[in-house]
Amino acid sequence: MSRAATFARLVSFDARRMAVNPLLWIGVAAALYLYARPRYWVPAAPTMPEYHAGLEGAAAVVAATMAAVVCFPAMREVGHSRRTVAALGPVGRLLALSTASVLLTTAVMAGMVLLDPVLRSAPLAGTLSPLAHPAPFLVAAVGPLASIAVVSWTRTYAPLVVLSLAVPAMLLYRYSVADLGLETAVYQISRVTDLAQRPFGFRSPAVTPLATLQFAYTALATALLFALITAARARSARRRALLAAAAVLLAGVAGTIGYGRLAYPIGTTFPDEAIHGASADQCQVREGITYCPLPGYEAWVDEWHGTIGPSMALLPEAAHDDLPVVWQEGDAYHRDLDVPADRSLRVYEYLDTGQPFSRSIMAGSAALATLGLGEYTWEWCLGTGQSRFVIVAWLAATASEVPADDGLEAAATMLSTYSPSVADLELLRALIDDVPRERTVEALAERWVPLSTPEGTTLELAELVGVSVTGSADVPAAQAEWARIFPELDPAIYQTWGEATDCA
Repeated sequence: MSRAATFARLVSFDARRMAVNPLLWIGVAAALYLYARPRYWVPAAPTMPEYHAGLEGAAAVVAATMAAVVCFPAMREVGHSRRTVAALGPVGRLLALSTASVLLTTAVMAGMVLLDPVLRSAPLAGTLSPLAHPAPFLVAAVGPLASIAVVSWTRTYAPLVVLSLAVPAMLLYRYSVADLGLETAVYQISRVTDLAQRPFGFRSPAVTPLATLQFAYTALATALLFALITAARARSARRRALLAAAAVLLAGVAGTIGYGRLAYPIGTTFPDEAIHGASADQCQVREGITYCPLPGYEAWVDEWHGTIGPSMALLPEAAHDDLPVVWQEGDAYHRDLDVPADRSLRVYEYLDTGQPFSRSIMAGSAALATLGLGEYTWEWCLGTGQSRFVIVAWLAATASEVPADDGLEAAATMLSTYSPSVADLELLRALIDDVPRERTVEALAERWVPLSTPEGTTLELAELVGVSVTGSADVPAAQAEWARIFPELDPAIYQTWGEATDCA
């Protein structure tokens, strides 16, 4: 029988022997649970980054499990003398065991990839760089390879001992209600684990330069472990050559990390050209509103426009040249896109337009951007008695497919940010409950320029729409006035904290 055939049979034998280990399937079940469980509460718009992050999390569990499982056959292999007559010799047997462990982790991860279409509720939005796809497989393979390398050099069950101490400590710390004094130790373990898996300042599988760095790092680390495993049982002359190769690979790993941290520090912005799948122009215009989604999220424009489009259509023609730019930012990286800061609305890589309150806040934020005030930031300022903030709150309440109670809460929440007066509250309540929408639209068309500026007053808007307000328009409303005009709201909505400055 040829050496290749012997090697293949030994790989098959080792793989079958590890596959029947109950510990492996306990770990696989845990990984599958962690991978599948979020699919039940993630919104009905799953994304490529979520899918990739889930795979990497499962890969870490598979890596730790296989690191424990492979300890036993690895100890049996290194327990023999190099002079023992055996098929393939000691180096070949360790390489066969390593290959079997990699094939086993690859099969487990491939099963999870194939299971994903069954778990998710909609096609994945977003893109992945081609080099991001192998990363979870390499992460899963590093676990058993690192374990074999440690066992082959130390001839101990050190990986098993470390895992036996670290995993229970992390579980007790995370799920126990008792103070066990494990905070520092578990934090250090988690930090080291995260740094080993993600050594760069930040990363995203959609950004080609970042995905290339992550792939290079994991591939070099895998090759380094194979070199160390081979050197552990090789003869002296060959061992020196393998250790030299391992040193070169280690330098490559360190160089990749160093380059990545220096070339892409925190705060680095990436143009669309660096994002996989980007076209020459990622922006599109719908009824005067500009949308700039990330590659792969173009289908979400319909959701965004369905949320803010009907409210923006209520604005007069004089406001159409100032309609907002809705642009999408990456969750794990910064996008380099030239948009007007005071007239833009930022969205992210999750779709929360299914939540009525969020739909209203998005419509109100779009109104703020149209007025040149940027997006809603939940920061208090003094806009007491200014009609423009009442208009913004009213537009928040007009968001489509939002129940009246949710629209009212969102409108009041937004207006509370600008220190409204009693007159502001009375007018907003009347606009939402009593004044026909058409009358408000006509009033805005008639006097848009003063009403949409700091000079526009609530009293002027109230007169235009025919609402009689009795409260003061000059001082912020007290909590008692809030409770009188909006009795259904939680008082926490209109509590203020600290001093506020004049709104821009």
